[in-house]
Amino acid sequence: MLAQRRRERLDCEVADWERFSALPEDVQRRVLEALGCPCVDASTRLLLVRLERMGILKCL
Repeated sequence: MLAQRRRERLDCEVADWERFSALPEDVQRRVLEALGCPCVDASTRLLLVRLERMGILKCL
């Protein structure tokens, strides 16, 4: 039996659109998909937290 990845709720929004637009297109797509989803997996959560630390996102 495969273990399911734990999914967590993380509420974020783009705080700096100029810096966000400078990110690679695949990263932008991944972030935008995560923003539209009520829950994110652990690897996506780490990406969002990193972008928050960079000032690109604002997360609650």
